[in-house]
Amino acid sequence: MTEAEVEARRLRGIRVGEVVKALWALICSHPQVASWDSAIFVVENYPEQTRVGRASLRADLSLLRSVSHWWGAYALARSRVPV
Repeated sequence: MTEAEVEARRLRGIRVGEVVKALWALICSHPQVASWDSAIFVVENYPEQTRVGRASLRADLSLLRSVSHWWGAYALARSRVPV
């Protein structure tokens, strides 16, 4: 695997982690609207995030479904948000 492939996978994982983190925040603060679509909307429109579209975020979630919990935990740990 090349260095570029490793970096591409890492970026996909970080994006998945941000979606999982957003979903967790929605579940905790607004459970009535918490959904994958809502979490994707948050990440898609958050100014500091890597700008990618809904289709890319859904593709990343699909590809990394089996380890999305790990990426979510990583995103939470990086943000230093108390859980």
